[in-house]
Amino acid sequence: MASQLQASSELGSVGVADVYSDFGRSFERFNTRGQELYLHWAPLREVPKGFSWLKVFYPDLFPEDDHVHFEHVYGEALRELRSVTYRAVDFSSIRRVLDIGCGYASDLIDLAKNHAHLKLDGYNITLAQVEAGGRKVKERGLQDRVRLFNRDSSKDEFPDQYELIQAFQVIHHIEDKRGVLANIQRHLANGGLLVASDIVSTVDETLRHEESEAHLLPRKEWAQLFAEAGLRIIGCVDLSREISNFFDDREYDASMARLKQNITAAESAFIVGPHMLGKLLGTGLAQYLVLTLQKEPFLSRDILLSMNQRYLDAPQAYADIVAHADAEGRFPLEAPRSASTAAAVRSTQSTGGLSLSADPAQARGQLKSFLEERIRKVLQLAKEDTVAFDSTFISLGFDSFTGLQLKNVLEKELGVSLPMSQLFEDLSLDAHVDRMLASVKRAAPAAESPPAATEPSLDVDAMSEDEVNARLQALLKS
Repeated sequence: MASQLQASSELGSVGVADVYSDFGRSFERFNTRGQELYLHWAPLREVPKGFSWLKVFYPDLFPEDDHVHFEHVYGEALRELRSVTYRAVDFSSIRRVLDIGCGYASDLIDLAKNHAHLKLDGYNITLAQVEAGGRKVKERGLQDRVRLFNRDSSKDEFPDQYELIQAFQVIHHIEDKRGVLANIQRHLANGGLLVASDIVSTVDETLRHEESEAHLLPRKEWAQLFAEAGLRIIGCVDLSREISNFFDDREYDASMARLKQNITAAESAFIVGPHMLGKLLGTGLAQYLVLTLQKEPFLSRDILLSMNQRYLDAPQAYADIVAHADAEGRFPLEAPRSASTAAAVRSTQSTGGLSLSADPAQARGQLKSFLEERIRKVLQLAKEDTVAFDSTFISLGFDSFTGLQLKNVLEKELGVSLPMSQLFEDLSLDAHVDRMLASVKRAAPAAESPPAATEPSLDVDAMSEDEVNARLQALLKS
C-alpha cells in the first residue's frame, strides 16, 4: 500500500467524480441501517476496543459487531468536531450558507434543522450523491430552503453570495485549488467566513494518492493560495492524532479481505486512501487541520501570507481546544497550549539540531551514526539487523512511504533539503553521507570573546542635578 503513495510537484487526475461514485455505491449498498450518511472522519481521543472505521461505514458486512456502540462513538465525536468547526460562527448574523462537496447533504440538513432562518446551497460533483441528497431534503420538507447542484466548484460559478462557506475534507480532492478558492473569493461576503477541514503535507512536496484522488499540498502553498484569495486564517486546529486514532484499525487486513469479496476493485482501491491517510498522520508526514478563515479584501497579499503561514506553522492542538469549553459547552477560538503541545510545536519548528565536529573525520562518523539510528527507527529494524553503508536506500527496503518519513526527519534535524528523487538515486549510503556533509553546518572552533569594554565608574553623589540629568539624556540617546 505504501508504494501507491507518491511525492510530486505535478498534479494528476483520474476523475474525482468517478472515484467518489465508486465509493458512494459501495457505501450505500452496505450501510442500510437507516442512520444519517456522513462522509467525514471523526476525531477519537482514544481508540475503543474493537473499533474499526470500516465497520462504521460498512456495517452490513460485519453483522457480528456492536454497531450501536460504534455508531454512538462515531456520532458523538462528529458532533464535537462540528462544534469546534463552527466555534467562531455567529449564526444569528448568517443568512446564506454554501457547502462545497456536500456529499449526501447531511451537514446542510443538520444546519437547516438547527437554524430555521438559513438558506442553504450545496455543490457536489458526484451526481448519485446529489440525487440521494435531494431525496433526503424532500423527505424532510426542506426543499424550499436547501438547494443541491451537481456542479464543479472549481469551474462553475456559485449561484449566490454567502456569509458562510464550508468545505469538509474536499479541497485536497480538487486538482484546481486556485480555481475553487477564486470562486469562493467572488461569492463570499466581505468579512464572511470559510470553515474547512482538510489535509496538508508537512514535507515540501505534494503527496498524492491517485486511487482516492488525493493531492496534499505543502503548508506553504496553502498559505499562498489562501492569501491570493484574500482569505486570512483566524483559527487553525490540528486533529492529526485524533484522526489517526480513527484509522487505527488492528483488524484492517482481515476487514479489507472481507470487503474485497463484496465490492469492486475500484471501490476497494479508494478505501486504501483513508488507511494511508491514517499512516501519514501517525508519522507526521501530513496534518489534518480544521481552519477558520475570514475574507479580508483590504489587507495586502504579503500581510495575509505572513499571517496565514504563522497559523499553519503552529496550529492549536484539538485536545487543548476541547479542554477549554465553557459552562455551556462552547469552545474558544484559541486556547492556552498545554506543555506537551507547546513542546510539539517547538519541535516541528526547529531545524538543524545536529551539530557536527569541525574535524572532517569525526564529522563523518557522527553523521553515519546519526543516519544509521534514523534508518533503524524508520524501518523498525531489530538490533541484530545490519545497516550496510555500501547499500542503497532501496536495497535496504525503503519505499515511497518510509522514504518520506526519513526525508522528513533528515530535513528537520539536519537543516538540509533532500528531494525524494535524490534519496532514491542509485547511490550508496556512504555516497549520501559525503553529499550531506557538504550541506550540514559544522560547529566552528570556539573563539575567544574580546574583553568587554568597561565604562569608568561615576560618582553620582558628587554631581549636580544638572550633571545627572545631562548624563541620563545622553544614555537615553545612545
